[in-house]
Amino acid sequence: MTATNIDLEALRQKTEAALTSSQEVSDQLDEIIADITALLGEQPPEPPVITNLVVHADNGGNLALTDIEYRAQDVRCLWRNKGGDWIDAEGVIQGPAATITAMGPDVTVDIRGLPNELFIQGINMVTNVIIDGEEVTNECCWTDPTSNNGLAMPSHYGRGVIVPNRGGHSMRVISNASASTEWRVDAIFLEPVPDYAPTGTYTHPDIMLVECSNENAILHPPGIQTVPAGPWAMAPEFMSENGFDYVRLGTSKALDGRLVNVRFQFPRPLNEVYTGEFIYIEDDVWDGMHDLGIKLCGIGTTVPAGTPPADSSGFWCFMEQSACYDSSRLTKGLLNRNVFGLDKYTRDGDTGPGAITEQMKANALLTTNRWYWMERYVKLNTIGQADGIERHWLNGHLILERTDRKWRNMTDLKWDGYTLQIYLGGVNKWLSPVHYRVAKLSISSKPIGVPPGVIS
Repeated sequence: MTATNIDLEALRQKTEAALTSSQEVSDQLDEIIADITALLGEQPPEPPVITNLVVHADNGGNLALTDIEYRAQDVRCLWRNKGGDWIDAEGVIQGPAATITAMGPDVTVDIRGLPNELFIQGINMVTNVIIDGEEVTNECCWTDPTSNNGLAMPSHYGRGVIVPNRGGHSMRVISNASASTEWRVDAIFLEPVPDYAPTGTYTHPDIMLVECSNENAILHPPGIQTVPAGPWAMAPEFMSENGFDYVRLGTSKALDGRLVNVRFQFPRPLNEVYTGEFIYIEDDVWDGMHDLGIKLCGIGTTVPAGTPPADSSGFWCFMEQSACYDSSRLTKGLLNRNVFGLDKYTRDGDTGPGAITEQMKANALLTTNRWYWMERYVKLNTIGQADGIERHWLNGHLILERTDRKWRNMTDLKWDGYTLQIYLGGVNKWLSPVHYRVAKLSISSKPIGVPPGVIS
């Protein structure tokens, strides 16, 4: 029997026709070909497969405040440790027990069973990454450990490389490593988004409650002056489910970044105030994003009348939140789809309009198709002292607290407005249509809590 008188492809086709299960077809065909090849005296070539793997973990839900107090440019990632987290083969975070190791500058590894992003570490420079014959190098990035920013390849000397993987079988890594250089492949693992089951008691807001049943209800709440920015919303749809009213906010035909912007002026200037609203992120937001964040609601002040322009920059402050993605989102992976980090940024009495004092992770992860109650509290500081307060709650859970804020440096500056806003970055357009929902816009002098009957 020789290879010249056996048509392996014909044999494969006949065998496939006789089998019904697709998995059975795949498994049995491999066995048949291997058996026949062995009879012919030809051993099937062994692919250069590496068998150990380190699992990377994105643990944003468990961040400690001290781990996330970075400036605006330093908080685009949800790692516990700067540069990334990983769980080794024994389940230890940042542990030493590698599960995949490799040697040399041009190696193909078996990545079957690893459907999410991969992480290559230990190579000074990765030049090309090919998964199942398709080059993905231009989709790879690396995370700068000093800032947690996701940056493009290949300028990543000595840094781990994040690689997109959509369920491939093999990955070829081409690098400048020497034949004796040992490196390893890690798998990024996204921690499940917590449920944030609603907790605490609800108190009806005593300054404003807007049930988003129609445009008039939003733009003309009793006793409140509103300041819409241009068209107050691009494509509002008023909806109701089981007696619960909300407005669905969508993009304009031109995909302008702003979905909604309405400022609710307080009836009087306040030293302290609580505001809150329900937010619901739809699935299409993930596909439409391409900026670093989506600005959400906040509280602000304005420069007092008569303040000299030269001095006004020190008297303006605000606090807003935004839902941003972590740096692994840059690779458009599978497991972290529709997962967002909640972020908070601030301007205070030591900065002026256009300057961000601080941007911080709010120690929370959000996902789509779920209502979240977002509440915040701010209290002005004593003049000359950093004793101002801010607190943030998600579904009644305290996720961020500061008691050392220097909101202002002059006596007549007060909180005077709450802004309903959703827009992408500052001036960018969405990649595709997106939708948010908001409900129960609230302002109060007392803690509000999660309105009942919405979150199960």
